Amino acid sequence: MKLDIPISRKFVAIAIGLLVLILSIQPTLAQEKINIKFLWVEGWETVGKYRLDVLKLALSKQDRPYSVVLAKPSPSQRRAAATLRDSDTPIVMAMGTSSENERTLLPVYAPIYLGIGSGYRLMLTQNSLKTRLRSVSSLSDLRKFTIGQGSGWTDVAILQNAGLKVISIGKEKLLIRMTARGRFDLYSRGLFEIFSEYNENKDAYPNLAVDDHLLVVYKFAIYFFTGPTQMKLRNTLFEGMQKAYATGELQDLLVTHKLTKDTLKLANLKNRKRIDLPPYGISDKTISALQAFQFVPGKKIGKAPF
Repeated sequence: MKLDIPISRKFVAIAIGLLVLILSIQPTLAQEKINIKFLWVEGWETVGKYRLDVLKLALSKQDRPYSVVLAKPSPSQRRAAATLRDSDTPIVMAMGTSSENERTLLPVYAPIYLGIGSGYRLMLTQNSLKTRLRSVSSLSDLRKFTIGQGSGWTDVAILQNAGLKVISIGKEKLLIRMTARGRFDLYSRGLFEIFSEYNENKDAYPNLAVDDHLLVVYKFAIYFFTGPTQMKLRNTLFEGMQKAYATGELQDLLVTHKLTKDTLKLANLKNRKRIDLPPYGISDKTISALQAFQFVPGKKIGKAPF
């Protein structure tokens, strides 16, 4: 039996209109893929692997597709920051914060290593200095040693403000070699950077060693930065970092990543001599970010931090 179902002209018009709308949206969605260059510095090959994975985690927390490619490495952080500042394209760089970086670039106020990583510093040194370093018990004692750092790093001003002797090196890829050869006594590194860098270089430089006595602490953070015209990208990254932290995935990545997973065990923080340096050049926004993105001891993998 044939059924005659009346279809109004109004209904047909609405259906056609919806179809046209769907077809018109598809090309727009296809055009919204985020294509990002990740800017880095020669000598950061090891630590850059973890930072790149954090970037991908943050981007995975939004609906738009994305791709990340490595930009050509820059010879120094200062040169890389200038490239970022002058670019109108989606470029992201991970580096230590400073008043200048926060003023001239767009910081993503979410510490890549959470509240514990960037401002907790351990020392690369030479094997021959390890016994002498065990006698250090104060900031005054530490001032007897020279410390190597990259030219333009925020840490330089923080260390100098504390009265420490700093030797700045323009070509950052040379810092480990110069440490092993005694160009300076110590090379201050972040808690989650030092062991991967040591493992990467210990065979090439047998005299290189990780000091097992000192823990130098100051307020500091490493952020992702974008160029000053990339507000939308900066906001996307911040929202992604917030979501990854809230679910526990950001801390999970930090404690399970192949480059950082053994850090807390190897560092043996509770048995180190802690020396706190006075804060210098750190903004109120960074202090707030360190409080908002705290490392939570004892958090279980797969669980939210709070």
